[in-house]
Amino acid sequence: MGNVQEYAEKLDEYDKKKRLKAKVFNPKDVVKTAKAVLSIEDPELGTIKYGVLSMNDLLEIGAQAKSNEDRSVMILYRMLKKGYPDLTEEDVRNLPMDTATKLLTILTQSSGFLQPPKK
Repeated sequence: MGNVQEYAEKLDEYDKKKRLKAKVFNPKDVVKTAKAVLSIEDPELGTIKYGVLSMNDLLEIGAQAKSNEDRSVMILYRMLKKGYPDLTEEDVRNLPMDTATKLLTILTQSSGFLQPPKK
């Protein structure tokens, strides 16, 4: 039984090392994923393509937005622009209010953006 115990301990040690390695944070990898186009399904709107905002996006929006409404339009525009490159900010400004509100809600919830921390 000594060999079984020895191999079980080696396997446990290997599993611990593997889990630690898997949990190593790499900012460069996160930046790559932040540039990716993501999609989410909505029963009413269908497939929505979008991208997450970078810190740079948020800084630029904060510097340019004159009001909370402006900020909302800029956030929605920048998130959708990554999935729809020909989209203009004017297109977003002309969306029906209910659609724009639904999109903002869906996209900010799916990305965890502007959500309170989970307890």
